[in-house]
Amino acid sequence: MDTEVNWTKMSDEHKNLTFDNLLDVFLLKHPSKKIIDSIKNDSTLSTKEMILKIVSLPEYNLS
Repeated sequence: MDTEVNWTKMSDEHKNLTFDNLLDVFLLKHPSKKIIDSIKNDSTLSTKEMILKIVSLPEYNLS
């Protein structure tokens, strides 16, 4: 069974959230400050790209 993300809906629901808010939505345990800062300080990332980076973290899989 294939799963497909509805990025339009995901972006609409999370577009006004800061990176810190996104971390709170997707993670129970936060990664190290170094990892957070490296993602957070990348001003080229869209909300979708930030979400993808967050859900790619090992901490996401612990949730």
